[in-house]
Amino acid sequence: MTGLGLDAVGLSVNKRGQIEVDDHFRTKVPSIYAIGDCIPGENDLRSGYLQDWKVHPGTVLEGGST
Repeated sequence: MTGLGLDAVGLSVNKRGQIEVDDHFRTKVPSIYAIGDCIPGENDLRSGYLQDWKVHPGTVLEGGST
């Protein structure tokens, strides 16, 4: 996760190089969400992101929580 400028927007990574998120994939920066391989948990881009998107769109697109 180097070279993305995460520190410039107020984000940092954990010891494993992952971005911490809440149950709705929100980072500590209100307008930034993260899914897939860059967050802790059992996420791999072959299947994990599909599960992430089951929660994510309503939160982002409708401005609410799911």
